[in-house]
Amino acid sequence: MITFLDGNYDHAVRLLEIALSFNPSNDVSSMIYYHLSLVFERLGKLSLVYSYSTKALELFTLSGNSIRQLEATLQIGNVHLKSNQFDEAENTYSNLLQRSKIMKDDYIQVRCLYNLSLLRIKQHDYLRALNYLKSVEEYESLNDEGLLKEGYCYYRLNQLEDFNTLFKRAVLQFKPDSPQLSELKIINYKVNNINNQQYLNHLLNHLDNFLHNDDIERVLRVINDIIEYYESKRMYKYPNRYHNLKNELLSIDPSL
Repeated sequence: MITFLDGNYDHAVRLLEIALSFNPSNDVSSMIYYHLSLVFERLGKLSLVYSYSTKALELFTLSGNSIRQLEATLQIGNVHLKSNQFDEAENTYSNLLQRSKIMKDDYIQVRCLYNLSLLRIKQHDYLRALNYLKSVEEYESLNDEGLLKEGYCYYRLNQLEDFNTLFKRAVLQFKPDSPQLSELKIINYKVNNINNQQYLNHLLNHLDNFLHNDDIERVLRVINDIIEYYESKRMYKYPNRYHNLKNELLSIDPSL
């Protein structure tokens, strides 16, 4: 799986498919299916993630490999989450969370709690999202993306003192060019009611960076902020190109 770790996902798929062509045992096949689900998740091919996760889960169940059953089920939950199938995602993660507690599998518990926070953010339920993030912190420190999500929840809940504390920590802790710090700076402008040309320049600069890195979810968030800025200034002719770009991106992946 060196090619997978190196980010050469297409090559990883070819190698795994070649391995499958030799009709390996169920134990080996289950691991190939599982790793194919991981690779296709990186490639954004959710239908294939679901297909291979389901195949892996069937074989892990047959062999009684309970740890791998949890991991394959987590993959299925991730597909539901990314497909905006909220009820299915919640049911999968909630059931998996209970099973992982019984088996004392902290890794799966943390992943379920974190993904449930992402689910609640998508549903605009920021208080419950924040509670899930706090539960994650009982097991481990949040990474930069997790702290960004926590800061966003503070902002949406108008817990501005908590946001300011987190923002000061992030400025010291995050890499200066990290996308998470860029987004926190955007939120910081909003917290301080700064809606001027400097704010717009920051948005436009980071839109270019996110586009360059194919960071589509961040691109869409910044586009929404740019549209909101122009409309707040009654500059209605300027947002058209951003509406068009947004529609183009959503036509590629409606789940975003």
